[in-house]
Amino acid sequence: MVEVAGSSPVVSIFILKMDRIQKSFVLFFLSFLLTFPLFPKTIKPPSAAGTFYPKDKHKLAEMIDGFLASASPPVFSHIYGLVVPHAGYIYSGQVAAWGFKALKGKKYQSVIILAPSHFYDFEGVSIFKEGVFVTPLGELEVDSKIASQLLNRLDFASFLPYVYNREHSVEVELPFIIKVLGKVKIVPILYGRMSKEEIDKLAEEIFDIGENNSILLIASSDLSHYFSYSQAKILDRRTLSFIEKEDEEGLRLCYKMGECKACGIYPLLTFMHYAKLKKAKVKLVYYANSGDTYGNKNAVVGYAALVAEESNGLEGNDTGVTKEEQMSLDEQAKRYLLKLARQSIEAYLDKRSLKIEEPSLAILREKRGAFVTLKEKGSLRGCIGNLIGDKPLYLTVKDMAVAAAASDPRFPPLRKEELKDIEIEISVLSPLKQIDSVDEIQLGRDGVLLRKGFNQGVFLPQVATETGWSKEEFLNTLCWQKAGLPRDCWKDKNTQIFTFTAEVFSEEEYKE
Repeated sequence: MVEVAGSSPVVSIFILKMDRIQKSFVLFFLSFLLTFPLFPKTIKPPSAAGTFYPKDKHKLAEMIDGFLASASPPVFSHIYGLVVPHAGYIYSGQVAAWGFKALKGKKYQSVIILAPSHFYDFEGVSIFKEGVFVTPLGELEVDSKIASQLLNRLDFASFLPYVYNREHSVEVELPFIIKVLGKVKIVPILYGRMSKEEIDKLAEEIFDIGENNSILLIASSDLSHYFSYSQAKILDRRTLSFIEKEDEEGLRLCYKMGECKACGIYPLLTFMHYAKLKKAKVKLVYYANSGDTYGNKNAVVGYAALVAEESNGLEGNDTGVTKEEQMSLDEQAKRYLLKLARQSIEAYLDKRSLKIEEPSLAILREKRGAFVTLKEKGSLRGCIGNLIGDKPLYLTVKDMAVAAAASDPRFPPLRKEELKDIEIEISVLSPLKQIDSVDEIQLGRDGVLLRKGFNQGVFLPQVATETGWSKEEFLNTLCWQKAGLPRDCWKDKNTQIFTFTAEVFSEEEYKE
């Protein structure tokens, strides 16, 4: 009787009854199947080689080596995660190199790559289950164990092979990974449409799996797309400030309002939540846009490299002071801002520049939203503000004071002779908070931002107090007067409603 490894008794008896030639053929066929299975592992060939980066391995290696040689990131003790761009190497390769070079000498069991899908729309995430990704520099094997764990734990995760067919957002990171980390295993994850709860759950499961595995998390994302050079820098600085502050909700709301830009917003939010779970500190390593790297500054794309590094444990200690108390302005800060607002308007009316030294008070240098309101003999004469704190508070107040005097479309520009009758009021805002029901709104305490599609309107908290409106009157007026929408738009499930509080103070309180 001939024994065949792994065969059943039925197979053994069947072989026993064959003649010698038949036995030889069957044994050869079974051996062939064991060596070359009918269903081999999935092979993902490169789709961006020759377009996003060179397909010749020598030219590709030389290009990456040049990028890495030019990068000089700080030394980090341990890196849990990385944010890098995914555009063509001639545009973003140098920025990516600053992030990847920070990994030199570090060891990881697996690299989980979070990336947006540019060509296919789907629900949840597509996790590449098993197989290899081929690059000009060699192959990287998928960590099927971790991929399977995630697929089993997440009901919004599946393996959709077709979404990887043309996608570059994972692929462009692979040659850098090979150059810096060698033939480490990878877990590619492409994003479709995701809810906040799903984003957080994915980060939590990766964190849980990472407790028993040495994992590096890479979020693949570019920033703003095709704005002018100066506009891109403003938008990207705002986006990066939320990431560095580890303010997930702030970035999410800023993105919803169109004031922050990133094609990989879901990977970035997952990265931020994961960093928070790891108690890691997120730091910007390098920023540039295609106007810096390629030269055309008319319509640029923004790129950044960030790391989530191991915290030394000295930050975030409990001081016994609440967040509200930390954000509160003292009398000195309020007087400073009121004086600055008036000086800024005076300088504008005199057509001269105003030189300002950075204030010593730390709270004035924090990035905060603010409104400046002008009243002339008790009547409104102008009100302009910035809801998103993308500049230090003192600069926000300076800019909004001039805007209230010159750019409120409801009023003609302020004249110099009017200024003596103007009273200045400043409202310093808390971060926005999205609410599920108008029952959460407390009139007199909460300001409200209402947004539907491209229309939005805002009322400061003091509006309800000054008018005496009921909540329904307040919301109806906000809809039609400020947002240009039907009066009852606040009842529409597609309308987003945000609340905020404001610290309000005026010159009337500080008259000598």
